[in-house]
Amino acid sequence: MENRRNTRYGQVFKKYRKEAEISQAELADKMGVSRNTLINWEAGINFPDLDNVSTLCTILDIPLSELFGIYEKTDLKEGEREVLRTYRSLSSSGKAMAKESLEGILKVEAEGNETRIRESYFPLEKYSSKAAAGTGYEENTLPGELRFVKRTHANSRADAIVEVSGRSMEPFYRDGDLVYIRYTKSYAPGDIVICYTADGAVIKAVNKRNELYSLNEELPYGMKYEDDHVEVQGIVLGKVLPEDLPGDGDRAMIDEIFAEEIRAFDQKYD
Repeated sequence: MENRRNTRYGQVFKKYRKEAEISQAELADKMGVSRNTLINWEAGINFPDLDNVSTLCTILDIPLSELFGIYEKTDLKEGEREVLRTYRSLSSSGKAMAKESLEGILKVEAEGNETRIRESYFPLEKYSSKAAAGTGYEENTLPGELRFVKRTHANSRADAIVEVSGRSMEPFYRDGDLVYIRYTKSYAPGDIVICYTADGAVIKAVNKRNELYSLNEELPYGMKYEDDHVEVQGIVLGKVLPEDLPGDGDRAMIDEIFAEEIRAFDQKYD
């Protein structure tokens, strides 16, 4: 049993020495041992002491896990293991070429990701002030927040994002929903609008008489008159859906790719 184990160790030593393109004489000189001693190690006749094992593994870059057959559990798939085995079998010059090729691939992939991110996402300001689905939500002057959303047909004309507060626009818009708005003074019956009133900012529907009303009949909205200073700011284009928002992977790339836009937005509130 010991001889078989020593033979396996010797095969590992020999494999990595050849991959490193070091002769037995050169390695023996680096180790401070005779060439015959090294030959015996590679032949499995005997096994080096722990100090020499450490030196061998350092010089030849031998993973201890492979030498002693103790493999850590990893998430590597078989194809990935095969790539790793192939890389380890390359000469030094081959490994250098492989690294250069991978760097080129990574660069092309990064450029492709930047193009995809810029074409897929665009920034919108989410206001700190909410639009009340009730009587009104007092406007504040707190800084807004820059949100990045996937470009869709529904939001392509959006200018900003506003959070709904209250229940009067249920079941279409619920408390806490984020909605896309487009700035405009033009609206038509059936539109959902964001407007400012004497009570504050509200989100309401418009009827055929151009009156504001709540969708939730249990929470009706009172009639507004000229002296209530109702001013429509824009129309609601729809809700911000979960699939409109970037996942963690895209989020990290967005912060890097749109760094200038984010910096410019932050400076606006400095």
